[in-house]
Amino acid sequence: MPKFLSNLDVDASADVAGGLVVGANQAGHDVKFFGATDAKYMLWDESSDTLKVEGLFAITGDCLLNGDVTGIDTLTVVTLAATDYGLVSGDIPDNAANTTGTAATVTTAAQPNITTMTGVFGTSNTNGVVTSNGDGTVTTEASVTIETAGATTPTLLLNSSALGPKLKVRNENNSGVSPEFWLTNQRGSTAVDGVDGDFCGNIYFSGFDDGTPSSQVYAAITSEMIDTASGAERGSLELKVAEYDGGPPTTGLKLEGQDQDGEIDVTIGAGAASTTTIAGDLTVTTNLTAASRKYELPTSTVGDFKGGDIYYYGDGSTVKGGIYYISGTNWTLADADTESSASGLLAVALGTDPDVDGMLLRGFVTLLTEIEGTEAIGSPIFLSATNSGKATITAPSGDTDIVRVLGYSLHATENQVYFNPDNTFVEVTA
Repeated sequence: MPKFLSNLDVDASADVAGGLVVGANQAGHDVKFFGATDAKYMLWDESSDTLKVEGLFAITGDCLLNGDVTGIDTLTVVTLAATDYGLVSGDIPDNAANTTGTAATVTTAAQPNITTMTGVFGTSNTNGVVTSNGDGTVTTEASVTIETAGATTPTLLLNSSALGPKLKVRNENNSGVSPEFWLTNQRGSTAVDGVDGDFCGNIYFSGFDDGTPSSQVYAAITSEMIDTASGAERGSLELKVAEYDGGPPTTGLKLEGQDQDGEIDVTIGAGAASTTTIAGDLTVTTNLTAASRKYELPTSTVGDFKGGDIYYYGDGSTVKGGIYYISGTNWTLADADTESSASGLLAVALGTDPDVDGMLLRGFVTLLTEIEGTEAIGSPIFLSATNSGKATITAPSGDTDIVRVLGYSLHATENQVYFNPDNTFVEVTA
């Protein structure tokens, strides 16, 4: 084999029938091949042990890369014949040969410089998810099935930022269809008959206590198949929270389907000490059953009330805390010196508009002005014959005055009363 110990320039064609060796082991030389376009060439740079291609690098057969591939902006892989496959190792990454003849097996996890990969993943799915079957084959999926090894190895979404991990599901179709989140129990890889008492799915909200610290479930949502009989299925949904004992959360709200179509029973609270607070109105369309009713003493604010029967009806303007009688549709200040204004339906105004603020027919309320006389807790009160719309401790005594018990005093000075007008009255003859 001829050897050249200095530079060799070939300005015309040269046929080399045998091997061509440039340099020796650990003593190489640069080899540069120019193209027909300006600044396009292939260079073997011996100082950096790098093959540099300025231009298109096209491979029509097998490709074996045993090193790092850097500086790539776009990697295009054409459809391969059944006998052709890519064998890639290095930073794009360590994979076995893909012998299926469908696509090269390439991922980008270790090569962030790759921004476009056309034809790599066989099936094209816009915004698809990249998956692996475990032997190095990678594809994009329009939908994804995530399998875990068992209950002790759940799928975990981690984020260490101050904002924490977030999961958002969004519908971008121009329709009213909402995203859906399904939890399904089918008892196997194929569906089999459900069993009464099976759980459809549970959601747990956990954190840590301030002891060891130890993991604690602070809230949960559970759903159960109460009855799985076909055509007569019944289910339940429970909202649970932790309540002091350090054990599993306790049900605070339970919805349970019954054995009649359209019947769902709701249980609120846990134990007799539980309190249910309703900030707004409560509408009961059928019957209300209560073991007892608990009332508090009204405040000293005029018109304040703590439970009772309220009538939202009538015309006219009222003064909050005043005592009125109704005549037709109008509410007028009541007065004990006239039978027509003292013997009928009486009420305490809870505002200025009867059909909006309401009129208290019976209950615990604070009256408008000081009750006439010196009241004591429990003393009866009467409608005043001298001041319209007021109450008095002393029964009226003038001729034709109407004596009617309105209720009982609940405070010695602040006008809180139990308003409950007697159904009978007496007309005074003096």
